[in-house]
Amino acid sequence: MSVATRRKTIGSELAEIIARLDRQILSAEARAADAQAGLARLKAEREALGTALRTVQDPRPPLGTPSTGPWPELGRADAVARVLEEEEGRELSPQDISVALGRAGRQGDRPALVSAALNYLAKRGRAHSPRHGLWRAGPADLHGPGPTPAINDLTADDHQRGETTQDDDQQAEERFRQAHLPNRSQFFPENPSG
Repeated sequence: MSVATRRKTIGSELAEIIARLDRQILSAEARAADAQAGLARLKAEREALGTALRTVQDPRPPLGTPSTGPWPELGRADAVARVLEEEEGRELSPQDISVALGRAGRQGDRPALVSAALNYLAKRGRAHSPRHGLWRAGPADLHGPGPTPAINDLTADDHQRGETTQDDDQQAEERFRQAHLPNRSQFFPENPSG
């Protein structure tokens, strides 16, 4: 057999082997795609069953499930208050609340901004922190021990409407200074002797 004939025979055999390998690869890829689809179905079913189990164990709606009203149209403090109210009894971190707001369709409510809203709500008696970094709805005295937010002397109707005036805020600030800051006259007498 000549070298040219031998090369031609080897070339044909290699082309046949490559074609067979290509068919096997296509078959294996199809089986892998079927397996991936089956795996995705199993994972989705597992997730659905896990959610059903959590619902049976804790019948409250999942964190961040919108109740009524357009979440994106609410002010940040009102949206944060709504999450706390829907999760009554649960202590939530600003991160938990931020995630819940995102699930409800609100974008941009970062944990730092949620913390600011929580402090605002605490000053108005609509939220409190029973433990460091965790928050609940309502004033502290409704839920047992915990730091009581400093609330200025507004009437109950003013608190419900969330109304404050500049005078109210100034009075609250003055009461804070009197209670927590040293008296200036101790350090700077008005009539220095000398």
